[in-house]
Amino acid sequence: MEYLLGFLIAAAVGLTGVGGGTLTVPLLVLGLGIPAAEAVGTALIFVALTKLTATPVYLARGQVDARAALLLLAGGLPGVSLGSLLLNRMRVSALEPAVLTLVGATVLMMALATLWRHFRHRSAAGVACPSWLRGWRCPSAPRWASRRPARARSARWC
Repeated sequence: MEYLLGFLIAAAVGLTGVGGGTLTVPLLVLGLGIPAAEAVGTALIFVALTKLTATPVYLARGQVDARAALLLLAGGLPGVSLGSLLLNRMRVSALEPAVLTLVGATVLMMALATLWRHFRHRSAAGVACPSWLRGWRCPSAPRWASRRPARARSARWC
């Protein structure tokens, strides 16, 4: 079972760059019964090695923004150190719900952001909203991201 999960998660990571922690930790905890602290550590090692394997492919194809990567690392390396220290100080009984809640909230926020971005670009290109969204408000752009007058950038009905 672990082999199949590893293959599927790594394939998702290779295709999208997403899924290492957000998929691996809940699957290890909920699917395989591994304690949360061990699941986080296992996921970190798994993701590091699988992404390290995919990195040369993305570098060779020129699909890396070096400036963005360096800036992310400047904040990410201290952040992961702090997160690891906090994880180490948490009570075991509080760890599993906290980790799963944080992972779930992250997945939810990323899914909503992806949907918002997708439909914002579709509406800006003049593409009609899908039939399952008829009657919902589809934002064309956030108010802070546009220089157009408020009337032109307001949400419209699909």
